[in-house]
Amino acid sequence: MKSKKFILESRVKDRVGFQIERILENEKPHLSQGSNFLATIGLVEPFIGLYIKYSC
Repeated sequence: MKSKKFILESRVKDRVGFQIERILENEKPHLSQGSNFLATIGLVEPFIGLYIKYSC
């Protein structure tokens, strides 16, 4: 009885793991689309803040 439960649990874990991997592979292109813009803003923003602070 325990062996059947163990086999069932391992199959469920394998299927869930496979589904998660598939979802992540499908989402990777979408995740990288906005990262260049965010990196640019993160790089430039401190200098803009300093310029505004000391230009007044």
